[in-house]
Amino acid sequence: MKTIIFTGAALVLCLLSVMRSGSADEPEKKSESPFAGKLVSITVRNQNVGACLEKVEIRKLGSHDFLVGTGVAADERYTAMGGIKQWIAVDAILSIYEYKDLEEMKASFKRAAK
Repeated sequence: MKTIIFTGAALVLCLLSVMRSGSADEPEKKSESPFAGKLVSITVRNQNVGACLEKVEIRKLGSHDFLVGTGVAADERYTAMGGIKQWIAVDAILSIYEYKDLEEMKASFKRAAK
């Protein structure tokens, strides 16, 4: 009887430990996002692409930090990536531009295209 009680208690403790540590499928969030409520456009080193993102947060995967957000269509170059979750390695980022809303981002892109 004591063995059954001990085994049951150990099982409960293991389950509580797993529940507290979170899901293995969901990466650990590193910290509060400095981009909360903003849209960002990102320039990536050594590539001819960038990204326009909303709902941006910083996440850790393994030993690497990533900027994670949902793509927005700031202009025709980014239409195909709208609504898609993107992970961009922080080490690959050359620059980040912050915008208060999509209209400000689109206006900035129009000015830069001239």
